[in-house]
Amino acid sequence: MAYVLGGPCATEQHVWRIPLGFTSGNDGIASLDGPLAPPKQLTTEPAIHNGAFSVTAGLWVHESHSLADGSRFAVRRIPPVQAGDAMQVDESASASALAGSATSGTVVSTIKSVALQVPAEHLPRVQLLKLEANERLAWEELKKSNELIAEDAVNNPLTRALADLVPKKKSLLAYKPGAEPEPSSFATHTYNVAVLRPHGASVTDRFPVVVYTYGGPGHRLVTQDRSTWMIAQWVANCGFIVVTTDNRGTPFRGRAWEQAIAGDVQTRPLIDQVAVVKALAARDASLDISGRVGMFGWSFGGYMSALAACRYPSLFGATFVGAPVCDWRDYDTAYTERYLGLPLEREADYERSSVLSYAGNLLRPLLLVHGYTDDNVYVAHAIQMSDAFFKHGREHTFLPLAGTHMLADPMATINMYARLALHFLQHIRPSKK
Repeated sequence: MAYVLGGPCATEQHVWRIPLGFTSGNDGIASLDGPLAPPKQLTTEPAIHNGAFSVTAGLWVHESHSLADGSRFAVRRIPPVQAGDAMQVDESASASALAGSATSGTVVSTIKSVALQVPAEHLPRVQLLKLEANERLAWEELKKSNELIAEDAVNNPLTRALADLVPKKKSLLAYKPGAEPEPSSFATHTYNVAVLRPHGASVTDRFPVVVYTYGGPGHRLVTQDRSTWMIAQWVANCGFIVVTTDNRGTPFRGRAWEQAIAGDVQTRPLIDQVAVVKALAARDASLDISGRVGMFGWSFGGYMSALAACRYPSLFGATFVGAPVCDWRDYDTAYTERYLGLPLEREADYERSSVLSYAGNLLRPLLLVHGYTDDNVYVAHAIQMSDAFFKHGREHTFLPLAGTHMLADPMATINMYARLALHFLQHIRPSKK
């Protein structure tokens, strides 16, 4: 038997048992012992499930994280394999992850978490939904943004002066807003989306929008795990509707979805983020995007937020950029070359994916935060980004912190998110209706 994690829905993760059906011969070579039975799903509740198995003890530790019940842990007996049901999902299983069933195994004991329990009135208010959005929405927004950038080049005295005085960095990309050829067709995609509203607000109450993003390979945000949404709910309670989507390139949506970012880790992810905001606002009048939208993220999410500010200023009015990659030539090669290839062979792809290629187009307030001792994304990325903004005459705020990639100091974390909320309250304004 093999026990694996997976499932057909990207917002959930389930534990499965796979009968291997192999026997070892006298020559030590494994051979197939009859036809393989399909996998059996051991967990059924909508949640992020995990497990650790001891076949010799006949027990497994079941870990479950759901919107309804939070994080729970139990020790279960490994359910026996019975003839005829190895390929069946037990539809009669209890909705509770800790209820005993023939599918997941009888509970031997529960493990109580020592973490502080969140009062019910502070629990995140999350709506998960499927949303169809067409790429044309992002293309139309990009054209508006390029017009704003072109107007700034003509009307901003500092931009004109620097254009004559500052030597240009040689770039294979030579990015010029408006130079992108219009695609011959625009695809419609289905996205997993999460929407969080302030506590006490009705579904018709109108609020400005802030996007919470990650958007990079290997990690998704839109799941049933309640802990994902605690900070997002706090931001929503400051007077916003928080929207999150997992764009192309994120995992658990199939091979083509993940490979969509090969050679360009920012264009399609940004298209998806923009298209979702526009499509959601068109169908839900409570999302007020008239005063522009905010975006915040950390690590790859910080990278996404920086590019959103530089490439789509017509939509994004302020961004919070946390611990971002600036130029992929300066990041972990084992990670980067998986998606962009070798720098000397794919220099144009690296230019296209670098924030430096778009730094001169920053028109909106940007708050850049980075820990000095970050051992994942080195602080040199933030310094390089800030330096590029400065040399292009683009105003921004750089807040260096004493911390690593994921801040461990509680007071630093609290005050950082307070700065984030203040940044959006100052720059993302609702309509006057």
